[in-house]
Amino acid sequence: MEFPQSIDSKFRYILVAARRAKQLHAGSKTRVQSESDKVTVVAQREVCAGLVPFKINVVPGNDHENLQVKWQPRTGIEFPSSHAC
Repeated sequence: MEFPQSIDSKFRYILVAARRAKQLHAGSKTRVQSESDKVTVVAQREVCAGLVPFKINVVPGNDHENLQVKWQPRTGIEFPSSHAC
């Protein structure tokens, strides 16, 4: 599976898609056309299309082995094939 340039790992892809799926489940408007009604599928397609912006803030004072990631909202995001991109 290939990810957009902003997604550097499978783990980050899953985190971003899961948070977007929660937003869709809560009633957010979709950003892509999909034949699926499942919010998880729609969220994955939005992430693959690069339509889910996110920002990662590294908490100061931590070394690289103990990084803490804080999600922040950007451009209206509240959180901070089968399903392939």
